Amino acid sequence: MNHKLWNRNFSIITIGSIISMMGNAVSNFALGLVVFNHTNSTLLYSLFMILNTIPKIIVPMLAGTFVDRSSRKTIIVTIDMIYGFLFLGFAYVTHIGFFNYPFYILLSMVLGSLDSIYNVAYESLYPEFIEKGNFSKAYSISSLIYPIANTIMVPIAGFAYDYIGVTPLFLFNGVTFLITQGLERFLKVDENHLKNKKILAKEKKGSTYWDDFKDGIEYLKHERGLVAIIAYFFIAMLTTASSQTLLLPHFTSINKVSWYSLLMSISTAGRIIGGVIHYKFRYPAIHKFKIALFVYIITSMIEGSILFLAYPVMAIMYLCSGILSVTSYNIRISGTQNYLESDKRGRFNGIFMMVTMLGSMIGQFTSGLLGDHFPIPNVIMGFMIVNVIGAISIMLCNRNAVKKIYNQNL
Repeated sequence: MNHKLWNRNFSIITIGSIISMMGNAVSNFALGLVVFNHTNSTLLYSLFMILNTIPKIIVPMLAGTFVDRSSRKTIIVTIDMIYGFLFLGFAYVTHIGFFNYPFYILLSMVLGSLDSIYNVAYESLYPEFIEKGNFSKAYSISSLIYPIANTIMVPIAGFAYDYIGVTPLFLFNGVTFLITQGLERFLKVDENHLKNKKILAKEKKGSTYWDDFKDGIEYLKHERGLVAIIAYFFIAMLTTASSQTLLLPHFTSINKVSWYSLLMSISTAGRIIGGVIHYKFRYPAIHKFKIALFVYIITSMIEGSILFLAYPVMAIMYLCSGILSVTSYNIRISGTQNYLESDKRGRFNGIFMMVTMLGSMIGQFTSGLLGDHFPIPNVIMGFMIVNVIGAISIMLCNRNAVKKIYNQNL
């Protein structure tokens, strides 16, 4: 039987994601601008960003159990509706000129918490809209949405901010999220995790939130491949945070900020090309683990050596890195989401997001600290060496368990 990708539900969730990502790209840009322009302090700006991130470490693991006990569709519709009204509220307070730093800090933490719950619910619900044999294609589409939305909307938002101010940006955000939640209401999904006989049986015996939480941890204890993926991606996010944190300061120090902007655009272009390749071509299932491991090592080598290269070579390497990164992303996320049992998906996604976000924050802090005392190219290279060691010691040493997850014909 031929299963088509672009069914009713998949079309709705993809269109809704495009609209909401356009709003999300603008909101990330606009919120930071408002805070920095009113405080004129990089310290207060960075604190605002950090306090937005902290809930993304704490909330996901707790949210995973909630997501596995609740309607995931209801969660994403409700949160998108809350986003819509929140950003319409932002439009009003910026219009009247109100600014209070503690108020923005509180809202930053609220948004971070909502983001965490939404992301766990969305990642857990998305596979339900993908028909058999289309996981790779579906996640290639998913991988294209954010870079395209970001590439289009951030320059437009910057231009709009210069000429019409920040209020219309927040108004745009509010409208996009309200449109998205309206579309999501038309999704028709049979949420199998709510009908799972084990869950129903446990609930009749008085199962609690914490019983399900512990059940999710117990499940992972017997899934060596999933644990290896979580462990490696903690290392990966920790180490890649070094280049994300230090590249801009490096190019600023040599008065080449335009070089940095161009590199980021080239990397985005690479991701778009990689997504298109994945949509058009299917990688042999038997080789997916080898391809992913190769990508982990090669992209680490590129990141580690990038600042030692001539700029034209940097640009070529960043294009290649963008293409390869989408390849490994697609193999990992399509493999894990298809492998997971529906009623365990929320808890795994919550733990994965919490661990990787924690790794990213540790990487940002340690690389920033080291970048003040050692040459930035050397710091990034050191972090990338750790990444290569992590890929070999964790993924290669657990290859048989990970192959069961990665090497699926999707």
